[in-house]
Formats: sequence, C-alpha cells, structure tokens
Amino acid sequence: MAAYDRVEILHSELYRKMGVNEDAFYRFSQSASWNYRIGELISKNRFVTLLGTSFDVRYYYSHDLPSVIRGTDFDESLYLAGTLSYELTDLKFSYLRQIFVTVAHARQPPATKDATTVFIGLVIGPRLRAHAPAPNL
Repeated sequence: MAAYDRVEILHSELYRKMGVNEDAFYRFSQSASWNYRIGELISKNRFVTLLGTSFDVRYYYSHDLPSVIRGTDFDESLYLAGTLSYELTDLKFSYLRQIFVTVAHARQPPATKDATTVFIGLVIGPRLRAHAPAPNL
C-alpha cells in the first residue's frame, strides 16, 4: 500500500523551546504486512491452530519537515513490527475475539530517536458468521 499524508504537528512546550513553529508536514509512505496462522504449521491440535503471527513493514519519506529538523537527515524512517496472536472466537467466547502482543521498532517523523514499543491487547466484538451480514453497531 502507498499513501501520501499531511501530518499535523501537536504544539507543546518542548517543540516551542526547540523552535518548531510549523503546523504540518507531508509524508509519503509504503507499507506491507504478512499475516499467517502459524499454529496450523505447528500442530493439528485445535488449541494450537489458533496461534497467529503477523509482520508489518512501513517506510516513510517526509518533506517540508519543521525547520529545526530539516537539516538533520531525519526525513526517512523505517517501521518494523511483529505480532503474536491467539484467536478466541473459535473457543466460543462470546465477545472476546483475540489477544495479542506486538513489538514495534521505529522512528516516526518528526521524532529524532528510534523507540521500541510493546503493545498488549484484547480484541472485543460480536462473533461474526461468514454468511451473515455484520451487525450495525
């Protein structure tokens, strides 16, 4: 997927001290992701087959960055993330759909340092059937 975005800069005391007075910059991005139910390769056990993985790669090229950042060669960025998930819908839990852990590493412009972040989550929602229309929530 490719995208071209206008990114609004949040104003803060830190940015004011750094001399950032611009309101926005623009960013071109390309991304790709891969999802697979890895549990199906490991075992035929119905509890193991619900294990899933996903990988996410994103490349950003920014222009019209704030003037204090413009000369620092921070206009390109690479985002990498991996997720391990477990599907709960097949286990007949009514509104619990998935639990997951994601580890991501990136520098998102206009930030100047790479950061590693760990997300732990629970997806909640109604169970959907392939032949039934989605509920209007």
